[in-house]
Amino acid sequence: MRGFLLAFFVASTSVVCRAEVVNLFPSQDNTLYIHETGDLSNGSGISMFVGVTRQGYSFGARRALCKFDVAAAVPAGATITSVNISLAVTRSRGTTINIGAHRLLSSWGESYSRAGDTSGGSGDIARPGDATWIHRFASNTAPVLWNSAGGDFVSTASATAAVGAALGRYNWSSAGLISDVQMWLNDPNTNAGWLFKSNEQGTYLARRFGTREDIESQRPVLTIQYTIPAPASATLGLIFGLAAARRRR
Repeated sequence: MRGFLLAFFVASTSVVCRAEVVNLFPSQDNTLYIHETGDLSNGSGISMFVGVTRQGYSFGARRALCKFDVAAAVPAGATITSVNISLAVTRSRGTTINIGAHRLLSSWGESYSRAGDTSGGSGDIARPGDATWIHRFASNTAPVLWNSAGGDFVSTASATAAVGAALGRYNWSSAGLISDVQMWLNDPNTNAGWLFKSNEQGTYLARRFGTREDIESQRPVLTIQYTIPAPASATLGLIFGLAAARRRR
């Protein structure tokens, strides 16, 4: 009997849960450029920015927005077991800065504004539907504002990474990100993505990251590992099969 129970436990464990991994590019991304009238955005640009700059006519903070369509890629009912965000730094200035990924609380837009591909740090004139420092969706007639300028987000970062001056990929991974993704899978209407920001102290401490419009090797990537339960019929079949085998002994 003990042997039967042990065999059932080992076999049923392998059947009940199956691990899967999926890699996602963003469904949308953008940059918030601090600006008192919310004139700037970069919806279709190849870069997004985090930190503080003194570039162009909009000195100050930059915050990146990034959203991934979790529910379209992960089966409903799955359990999220691991999450990693990977962003590629394509230009940097200053020393290492800590950048937090904060869960956004309000939806936002990405339109056809496009800052220069060579730099982009000054932004472009926001187009209808773009997110800006004060707008969730810019519009000439009916703009939708953030509740707070600079974005509506959870003040405590879900994950933080030290991003150095070297170009290349940096990663964010934590239990907080797992919680965020699980929430978005369970209720897709809550998915507004993440806002990336530094402590925004000092100038010339900014990072430029590739966006979904950049070449594939420099796009943001969200890696999700999850498990899905096997159908109840598979588990029952296993039970009956093991029981029948035991009776034949």
